Amino acid sequence: MFMIAYLTGKLVQLEPNKAIIESNGLGYEVLISLNTYKSIKNSLNQSIKLNTLFVPKEDRHYLVGFYEDKEKDIYIKLLKVPGVGLQTALRILSGISPGEFVNAIEKNDVQTITKIKGVGKKTAQKIIIELKGILPQDETELLTDESNIYEDVKNALIVLGFTKEEAQKKVAVIRKKFPGVDNEEELIALALKN
Repeated sequence: MFMIAYLTGKLVQLEPNKAIIESNGLGYEVLISLNTYKSIKNSLNQSIKLNTLFVPKEDRHYLVGFYEDKEKDIYIKLLKVPGVGLQTALRILSGISPGEFVNAIEKNDVQTITKIKGVGKKTAQKIIIELKGILPQDETELLTDESNIYEDVKNALIVLGFTKEEAQKKVAVIRKKFPGVDNEEELIALALKN
């Protein structure tokens, strides 16, 4: 077994569940979540970097890619939950943002997790039991149950050149200053000014 920690190259093809990245003359097919897709969808034919995980299976080997370290950490922990495989873990990360997922786990929110296609009540309960208290929680204060609009704003700021930390701080500021604003474009504009 070998590890590929990350992959840097030109994004030559993109679908909601996979990306093809050309690096050193090779085209790597990388499975991705919808969250990662949203983060890289405007990067076609540009150089990108994805954190990756090599997942060997009996029938074939897979390379799974993540835009954020936190998403990769959650994915690895999900794979350790009995009954959660490669595709189920990707579906979970496609159906909910990493911050919302952590919030749901910490609040024993079975209902939020069962809204994800293919995840039943028993599986959701098992995931909560296995993962409660062990997931990274650095972003939970930025997210609430009502929407993941702030996660989208943060990702947009990162795409615009801010570091992850700078984007998180800007999102925290606009959440406090402008709690009534729920338009993503308007929030991005406010974040750039504040």
